[in-house]
Amino acid sequence: MRSRRARNLTATAVAAISFVFAGAIPAHAAPDWQTYKATSNWECGDDKPHKVSRDLIFQTCIVKGNRKAQAVLVVSNRSTKDVVLPMALVHSNGLYGPGVENEVQCGGMFGGAYTLRGGQARACFAPTVPVHCADIIAFGKLWANSVGEDATYNVVARPGC
Repeated sequence: MRSRRARNLTATAVAAISFVFAGAIPAHAAPDWQTYKATSNWECGDDKPHKVSRDLIFQTCIVKGNRKAQAVLVVSNRSTKDVVLPMALVHSNGLYGPGVENEVQCGGMFGGAYTLRGGQARACFAPTVPVHCADIIAFGKLWANSVGEDATYNVVARPGC
């Protein structure tokens, strides 16, 4: 009888601990790469070829809304070969605060590397946040294959107020 009770208590304790830890870990540690459609609300910086290839083009955009905005890193693979994106960051002091908190990670680390197929374009959307009526500056960083990091040009936008 004691052994059955001990097993039940152990099973209950394990289930409770698993539930607590599962709830504490976010399902997605970083934003996912997604298809996208730019609209007139998008303010984008210039296209930039990544140093890994002239055919890997990326840029940072700011999507403006009514007193809200979000930074987006857009990547386009114009070649026929796949490119592995181990990590990317979308950076904006104006949107995501000072210090380390001003960068949102896209893939890499806990999210794992993303393979961008030849001919595909994808975007990594940082969170939408409330903003004031001031200019916002954002830029992105992209790691590709084993070549390493390259950064986009700054984009400046003023959300509608």
